[in-house]
Amino acid sequence: MRLLNGEGIQFNAVFVCPHGAKENCACRKPKTGLVDEFVRNNAVDLSHSFVFGDRETDVQLADNIGCKSVRLTSDESTRADFKTENFSEACQYIVRLGRSATLTRKNGRDKNFYCSILRWRGQVQHKIRYRFFDHMLALLSKHSGIDMKIEVQGDLHVDEHHSVEDTGWR
Repeated sequence: MRLLNGEGIQFNAVFVCPHGAKENCACRKPKTGLVDEFVRNNAVDLSHSFVFGDRETDVQLADNIGCKSVRLTSDESTRADFKTENFSEACQYIVRLGRSATLTRKNGRDKNFYCSILRWRGQVQHKIRYRFFDHMLALLSKHSGIDMKIEVQGDLHVDEHHSVEDTGWR
């Protein structure tokens, strides 16, 4: 939990069922009794929430409450939204999921600029045709770990300045 907190993932509450498997209580996963009241009373954004665990019952709990599941396993038959044996990789999946933006700009020089930025592995796809700027974007992507897909339609035949300026506009 400290590792996830260090990545900016905050915990509002932690729930642990005190019952044994044979007691057949309403709060033992994959049943939702332990979390129903919390979800109902706290306006939980289930589309950005996860059940993180190492058992298929964690995956079933996620399905039952309507959020995503991350399972630490090598089991190919899991129904988890994301599976891995590597804890750090699981954390990266959670932290990076949904961190994207798409920007479109048309400026006074009738240039179009398209930029999608996805944080993942530090890969870049670009259509700029200005070698030094292509090189700098590739370095930025690699060393920041941010994937970028960029297309600039500009007046490179006149001057690269405006295309570079417009790419860094936001």
